[in-house]
Amino acid sequence: MDIVFAQAVTKIIELPQDTQRVIGEALLDGAGQPDLPVIEFTAEENAMIDEALEEIERGEVIGQEEMKKHFAELRAKSYEAI
Repeated sequence: MDIVFAQAVTKIIELPQDTQRVIGEALLDGAGQPDLPVIEFTAEENAMIDEALEEIERGEVIGQEEMKKHFAELRAKSYEAI
């Protein structure tokens, strides 16, 4: 087993069961599409992912309405940049 995959599984089994199910379903969907490109994350991106997972484990999550607002702000900024 790949070491990164093993580390991911170790972290995932600590998450709530409903979250594990979503991740598991996504993995199975991806396994059915072997022709998809492999995305290589930089060390900085991996650190950001690790930080986000740690925040989730600490219960530092935001609500759906706050996320919708955040994405709306991002969309507005992307149009401003054009």
